[in-house]
Amino acid sequence: MTCTGIFRRAAGAATGSGIPGRKSFYLGLAAAAGAMLGGGLLWQRRQQPLPSLSPPAQAASPVRPLAGREQVGPLPDNDTNNNERTCARCRTSGQEKKGLWYRINGQTCCPDCAQEAARQAGVTLTVPPPPKLPDIPRLPQAKRVILKPKKVKIRSLEVESFSVLTNAGRETGLRLVPGFKADEQQQQVKVNKARWFVWFDQAGRPIAGPFGSIRQARGLASLMAHFDWTRPAEEFTAQQLQAVVGIANRYRENVEFAEEMRKFKLG
Repeated sequence: MTCTGIFRRAAGAATGSGIPGRKSFYLGLAAAAGAMLGGGLLWQRRQQPLPSLSPPAQAASPVRPLAGREQVGPLPDNDTNNNERTCARCRTSGQEKKGLWYRINGQTCCPDCAQEAARQAGVTLTVPPPPKLPDIPRLPQAKRVILKPKKVKIRSLEVESFSVLTNAGRETGLRLVPGFKADEQQQQVKVNKARWFVWFDQAGRPIAGPFGSIRQARGLASLMAHFDWTRPAEEFTAQQLQAVVGIANRYRENVEFAEEMRKFKLG
């Protein structure tokens, strides 16, 4: 499937017929990136939870080895015999007790018995280093953009929208479109200006939204203006798609945080 087709299917799944009144935030471009990169990056109102950053309980406080003492590391987690392990002291199986297991003086010890076994053997148990924290993308400096009223054609109907132009007046390939419900039979469009979407002209679909105000949608468009949206969708590289998804996710988090703080102050 071409990149353009992926954009259309991803955005179509998010928007359905026209732009429905859903509470979840969908980023069609993120879904497209996921399809291209095999990563399933559809970004809804909350990001997918990050993998647990906390090491096992035994690894919470790194053990400082005593000088001159032998150090014993844990058995590897990818050991195919994990569930077949049996503690030489308490006879507990690896299937019953999870955590860091050790082999001390040729004996396999469970997490509970390992400390006493190590003390008796005069060795120091070590723990794996905590996982590295993932890099959090920083938002680039927003570009100054100009909004120009311009209708966008949705099938046989036209919807009032705003083209996003650079400060020099050049088209960015993006526009801001309000939520709408189209009735082609009666040739009518019902617009909802309490919901705004960032629209990608080349794909003919929204890539982000809904936002509660045109100001919020414009804020994301000013960040997206760092990319060239006047080209076909298939010309975006995997790295560019990843960057776009990261910026959009971070921006939406900032918007939600600001909204929560405003509610807190009003409350």
